[in-house]
Parts: sequence; C-alpha cells; structure tokens
Amino acid sequence: MATTEQTALLPQRALPSKPSFRSFLSSFWPITFIAFGGPQAHVALFHETFVASPAEQTPKVPQSTFLELYALAQSLPGPGSTQLATSLGATFGGISGAIITFLIWHLPGFFVMTFAGVWFHSHLHDPSSLPLVQRVTQYAIGLISAAYAFVLIAAFKIVGTACADDNLKMAIALLSMFIAVVIPPASSSWVFILLLVAGGLAYFAYSTLRPAQSDRQEQSDTIPEWDCNLSQTTGIILLLICAVTTVIVAALPSSQLGYKMLKIFWRIGLCVFGGGIIVVPMLMNEIVESGLLPSSVFLAGFGLFGCVPGPMFNIAPFLGAAIVPLKGAFFGSLGLFGPGILLQLGLLPFWERIRRIKSAQIILQGTNSAASGLILAGVWMLLKRTMVGPTAFALTCTAAAATVVYRVPPAYNIVAHGVVGFLLVALNVGGPFSEN
Repeated sequence: MATTEQTALLPQRALPSKPSFRSFLSSFWPITFIAFGGPQAHVALFHETFVASPAEQTPKVPQSTFLELYALAQSLPGPGSTQLATSLGATFGGISGAIITFLIWHLPGFFVMTFAGVWFHSHLHDPSSLPLVQRVTQYAIGLISAAYAFVLIAAFKIVGTACADDNLKMAIALLSMFIAVVIPPASSSWVFILLLVAGGLAYFAYSTLRPAQSDRQEQSDTIPEWDCNLSQTTGIILLLICAVTTVIVAALPSSQLGYKMLKIFWRIGLCVFGGGIIVVPMLMNEIVESGLLPSSVFLAGFGLFGCVPGPMFNIAPFLGAAIVPLKGAFFGSLGLFGPGILLQLGLLPFWERIRRIKSAQIILQGTNSAASGLILAGVWMLLKRTMVGPTAFALTCTAAAATVVYRVPPAYNIVAHGVVGFLLVALNVGGPFSEN
C-alpha cells in the first residue's frame, strides 16, 4: 500500500489532491519549444520535469511508472518520445488529454517542417537551397549541444535509479546499451526482442537462481498507485481503430501518389521499433532508393530537424510535403505517428493491470533496466552527430554544468547556449560547426 507521501505525489482520480490536466499542461507546453536533440533528449526533458523536478507546483509521476511507460513505448512500434508524452497526457487528462498533448507536442514542428518541405518542392533543382540549410544547422550548434547535455545527464541518472545497487540490473542495462550501439540502426526489430530477453532474464534470476532475494524484493517493492485515466473499453476501441485503419490503408491504390505516400509511412510506422534515429535509414530506403526524392533533399531535411524542436518523426511532413505539398505532409504525419500512438494508448489500460501481477513486477524490473540501457545508447547515437568540433564539446560541458551544478532551468539553459553558439559561429571561433 502506498505511503501518504507517495500518494500525495501521484495522479489518482479518487483523491482531491490529484493534479489537474491544466497544471500538467502548464508544465508541458514550454517543453515543446526547447525539445531539441531527438528522442533521448526529449525523454531527458520529460524526466527532469515530471519526475526529478523539485518544483512543488509541477505534477509528478513515480520514477517506476515513468520507466515502465518508456519501456512500453520502446517495445511498441512508433515514435517513442511522442508515445511517452501522450501517455503522460492521458495520465492527467484521459483520452482528451492525450490528444491535446499530442497536438501541442507535434504541431509546432509539423508546421515548420511542412513549410520547409513545400519550399524544397518548389526548389528541387535550385543548387542554392542545400548550402542555406547547412548554414542554418551550423548556427544552431548551441541548441543541439545543450540538448545533448540533457541526454548525458538523463542517461546516467536514469540508469543509476533503475539499476540502483543491483548487479544483475546493471548487467542488463549494459547489455542493452551494447547491443543497441553495435547492431546497425536499420536492424530495428532487435529492440522488442531485447526487452523480452531482458525481462525474462530478470524473472529467471530473481525467481529461480535467487528465490529468497526474489521474495524479499516482491515484499519490499511497493508498486505506486497509478491511474492511466483510460478505460479498457477505450483501449479496445483504439486497438480496433488501428487494425481497421491498417486494412483500409493497405487496400488504397498505389497509383495515386498521395495514397502511395500514406501506405509507405503507415507501413514504416507499424514496423519501426525504437523510433528516433532508427526511422531514418528506413525512410531513406523507401523514399530515396525508390526515387521519390533525391538524397540531397532527404539529408537537408534531416539536418533541418536539428534546428526544430519536437519529435524526430516530424521529418515525415517534410518528406511528404517535398513530394506532394500539403497532402503529403498530412499523410506523412498520419502514417508515421498514427499506428504507434493508437497502440500505446490502446494498451495502457491493460498495462496498468498487468504491471500489478507479481511475476510481471519482476519482469518489469528487467525491462526497466533494458530501457535505461537504450537511453544510455542514445549517448553514442547522438555523439556522432553532435560532437563535430571544439565548440560543440565546450558548449555541451557548460550546459551540463549549468544544469547539474547551478540548477539553471532547461529553457534558459538551452536558449543561452543557443545564443552563445550563434555568436561563436558568426565569429568563426571553434569550428567545425557541422558534420563534413
């Protein structure tokens, strides 16, 4: 049974002290304007805001719940950080809260990337477009470096919390990180298998190899009360919508370019596990190798993403608009985001019940450890793209120190380093400022 202190922190429908969706939204919407750096950085921002923040007015979720929601998102296809955000929105506001949270999270980047995609569509044969985008990316080096600092902090903080002093959990996290770093991003199906193996390993170790410790662990671990604010009926309806839409999309004629784009993006949205950077090679294979767009435009959109806050899956409206303006942007977003969001929200009501089964609790300890290892792997995945020169390294270090030592709020931290990075690029000090 949860303690009084725990109960006061958790969102529960039955308690008058439950934080309102409005209070959640007031803390969430500023993140949409500083969420640079990709999914790992986004998870870091969510964790810092809704788990680790000392601010009393900020609504909180338990560390274990946060990790479980993240693990569920990682084991399902789709945009991991967006699925986590919508799950948090549902926790405080039900299905309407999930929808509002998704729109606030998605739309700023959607409009920017759609505009850019339309512009590229009209300048596909203009050689001056790519240097312009590359230059904009260079001037954003401070924003990207500061976002990477949040990845570093979150990775080690979450790993430390999820694994605590348990050597087995730490081994699972390190194995998860090792596999994620070594296996090529295009091999995306490993994520789901990895989480299953990690959970099974934890269950086997605790229940078979160390049964006495397992019993003590089950007795001592209190699963915090958590209300996902979604009924099982709602979950079933969402899962049915996903299944029916998949059938309808598969039956659409590929002869129309707009429908063809929807089929491509929906298919990728259904099979891309791990999200984020993993979706890039899949998109490149479907869009560039098939001749729908030249690789130069695709890479320009990928570079532009670093200058735009929000989910990495917002590259979909860029690619869609560059091929079929406006209609392509809508179909691209619907296809890439739709399956994962429907699956995540559809499974949440059942996930709440499953997580309270004792054997499931032990398995979840393994999946939580594996999920923390995936965040640690994000350190390397982003390192290759962000540490391009002395300025990037210096800004990352100072941004990390500003957060850890001086407790500078994330928004001020990112904006300040964005300004400093802009000035250093303008003065040509500390280059190179982008990948060669």
